[in-house]
Amino acid sequence: MNSPGEMLRKQRRPQNDAKAWSLARLKEAVRETMADEGVYLLIRGGKVTYVGQSKNCARRIDSHRMNGRQFDRAHYIFIEGRQRVTLERLLIRQLAPVENKKDKGFANPTEGSDAD
Repeated sequence: MNSPGEMLRKQRRPQNDAKAWSLARLKEAVRETMADEGVYLLIRGGKVTYVGQSKNCARRIDSHRMNGRQFDRAHYIFIEGRQRVTLERLLIRQLAPVENKKDKGFANPTEGSDAD
């Protein structure tokens, strides 16, 4: 049986089956999809304030929220392995988020990342 996240990735929305894609089910599919590894951006007031990467983005974003990090929205980019670290570094350099530490340096690709 396909999980809601797999269904979201593999199928288009059914034409006449509104119950199959109820808002609750869609939210569940998005939540499950975010459990995948990737890079996430935390946004406050329309500006990216933090960029991170994790093997489980949903858990890591919740962790930021519980630790008091302030943000209005979170965006997530599914990407695996070493490319995940590379994309995080690139986005931090390009976007210069105010909450990412400037002294990380990123000499080591996994240094200073949220690799869980």
